[in-house]
Amino acid sequence: MTGSDGSAAVELLVDDDRVFPGRPIERCLQLTYSGTLDDARIRLHGHRGADTGLGDLVTVTFELGTGEATDCADFRTSERLYQGRSTDLTIDHGSFADGIDLSSHIGSGLTTTFRTIVEVDDDNAAQGLGTEFWIVIEARP
Repeated sequence: MTGSDGSAAVELLVDDDRVFPGRPIERCLQLTYSGTLDDARIRLHGHRGADTGLGDLVTVTFELGTGEATDCADFRTSERLYQGRSTDLTIDHGSFADGIDLSSHIGSGLTTTFRTIVEVDDDNAAQGLGTEFWIVIEARP
């Protein structure tokens, strides 16, 4: 998607209502920036939606590496970018300005594989709770 300021963004969604402790959800995506923005700044940031308390019990991990399978079967980690609570992600990296810089990894035609892992704590308090958060990778001039 392209914004009126020339920005481009990709939203990654993990939509699964069968999340439970001991069953992390992994998604992999190959990323290549081939846009036309000169010296593009590429950053990852999170946005938060409705939350009934589960966000404080969900850990998200973002890693860069290699691999082609969307289920991450062949993923090999080269760098961990972030690991923490989904609520903290949206507080600490909730906008482009304070996003996690990816420019050196996927700028100028470079390709890397991005892995997202979402995991719920083994805590009975998580039962029946929900959360919504978005991971956005955005390029701006």
